[in-house]
Amino acid sequence: MRRVVAWEVLMTMHDYAGHPRMAAEALQALAYDHSSWLADEIRAVAASLHRGESAADAVAASPTLFDASVSTALRLGLKTGCLKESIHMQADALELDGGGEAFARPRWRLYLMLCIAMFVFYVTFFGTFIVPTLKEMFVEFQMQTPPAFDSFVALTSSGLVAGLLPLVVVVIAVSLATMTVTFRDQVLPRIHPAAHNAWAAALLRTLSAPIGLGRPASVAVGELAGVEILSPFRKRLRNAEIAISRGETLVDSLREAGLVNDRESSALAASTDVESMAWTMREIASGRTWRSQRWLARGSGLIRPLSIFAVAALVGWFALAVFQTLYSFVLLCA
Repeated sequence: MRRVVAWEVLMTMHDYAGHPRMAAEALQALAYDHSSWLADEIRAVAASLHRGESAADAVAASPTLFDASVSTALRLGLKTGCLKESIHMQADALELDGGGEAFARPRWRLYLMLCIAMFVFYVTFFGTFIVPTLKEMFVEFQMQTPPAFDSFVALTSSGLVAGLLPLVVVVIAVSLATMTVTFRDQVLPRIHPAAHNAWAAALLRTLSAPIGLGRPASVAVGELAGVEILSPFRKRLRNAEIAISRGETLVDSLREAGLVNDRESSALAASTDVESMAWTMREIASGRTWRSQRWLARGSGLIRPLSIFAVAALVGWFALAVFQTLYSFVLLCA
C-alpha cells in the first residue's frame, strides 16, 4: 500500500509539474481517499509544496513514503532541467520494480520485540517472587518438583535471567534503530550488499533522465555527485566526472568508478544513441533492484519464522514449567 500511495503522489506531482500550488491542492484531495498515517504523509508533501519548496524537498518531507534516492533524483532533475521526466521515471520505478519497497520497516519485528520484553518481564517476576514460595511449598509437602520447574529454578538461581535483561534492552534498541529512516538511507547501503546494489541501481536510474535528454555527461554526473548523500557513491561519481573530463566515455568512466560491471558496461557500449543508452541504464537498474529485493525477501523469509519459533519455544518452556507445577498441586489436593 505504501508503494501505491507513493506512486499516486509522484504522478500527481508530475501532472502538475511547474504548478506547485495546484499540485498541493490535488494532493490534499488525494489524502481524503486514504486513512490514518498515509493521509498524514500525503498532507506533509502537500504542505511542503504549498510553502513553495521544491519537489525534492517535498518528497523528503515524507521519508516514510520515499527513500532518499527519490529526493536525490528530483534534485538532479531540477538542476539539469528534466524535473518532470525524473518524477515520471521514479513513478515508473515504483510501479515496475518496487523502488525500495523491500526496505520498508517490517512491523512484525516490533511485535516480536514486544513479546520478548514481556517474556523477560514475566520470567523475572515469576523467578523473583513466585519461585521461592513454590519451593517452600514443595519442601513442606515433601513433593517431588517437576522437571520443567527444576530447569526454571536452575535458570533463575544462576542469575542468567538478570544478565539477560541488559542484553534484551540492547537487542531491542538495535532493532528499533534498524527500523529508522536514517538506518535505511544512510547505514544499510554501506553494510548490506543487496542494499548497496539497490542504491547503485537507483543512481543509474537517476542518471538516465538527463542522459536521455541529451545533457552533457560530465554535467549530469557532476550534478549527481553534488546531490548524492552517501559519501562512497559521491566519491565514485566524482571520479567518473574527472574521467569524463579527461576524455573518457561515460561508459568507461562508470565502469572504472565501479558503478557498472563489465557485462553492464558492454550493454551500455552497444547503445547507438543517448535515448537507447538511457533505456539500457533503466533496464540495468530494474534488474539490480529486482535481484536485491529477491535477496532481501529470502533473508526476511528465513529470519522471521526462525525468530518466531525461538520465542515460541521459550514461551512454551515457561508455560510447561508453570502448568507442571500447578498440576502437581492439583494431584496433591485430589
